[in-house]
Amino acid sequence: MSDIRSGMARTAYYGVLPFRVSGVRIYAVHGDFDVNLLLNGTSSSELYSNDWDRMTRFLEFQETYCRPGKWTGKCDPADPGMVEWFKKRNRMKLLKAWSDVIVN
Repeated sequence: MSDIRSGMARTAYYGVLPFRVSGVRIYAVHGDFDVNLLLNGTSSSELYSNDWDRMTRFLEFQETYCRPGKWTGKCDPADPGMVEWFKKRNRMKLLKAWSDVIVN
């Protein structure tokens, strides 16, 4: 299941990183990953982790908005103060795009 943000295709398959070198596709995986899952033809929907993706989305949200000069309150897209901050800037549509995250 592909995930495209900022124009770059990424995946959330338990850390499987696909890339190309000299026209050959290579997959980098963590040492603890069971490679047999890939070799046995396990479907990508079985490897995909929604929770992992939602946690990663929060880290991206935090890196983008929860830093000095932008937002200094509680870093949570559902926090009433942060909602008001986005509302003041007329950016509610953008905040809604980040609403499905797991706050770490």
